[in-house]
Amino acid sequence: MKTQITSDGKTVWVNSGDGSCIGRFSHFGIDIHRDFIGQMSGEGQCLECKKGPATLDDWLQFQAGMMRHYGVKIAKRHMPRYLRLGKV
Repeated sequence: MKTQITSDGKTVWVNSGDGSCIGRFSHFGIDIHRDFIGQMSGEGQCLECKKGPATLDDWLQFQAGMMRHYGVKIAKRHMPRYLRLGKV
C-alpha cells in the first residue's frame, strides 16, 4: 500500500493510497484507522485510538501500530517538537 506521511512539528498524518487518513498523531491523541475499503465494508473506523494528551509512550505505540497494521515506518524526524523537547 502506498502511503504519504506528512508532519508540521505538531501533528503527523498518514494517508493511504486512496486518500483516506489511516493515521494521525498529535498532542490531542492517537488515531490509527482502517482504510476506506475497510470502513465501507462495515468494519468500523478505529484500529487503535486514544484521546490525549499524548506522551512519548503514545508516540512509540503509534509507530508500532502503524507498522503492525500497515507496514508503515514512521521516521523519528516526524516526532512532534513537544516530545523532542520533553514538554509532555
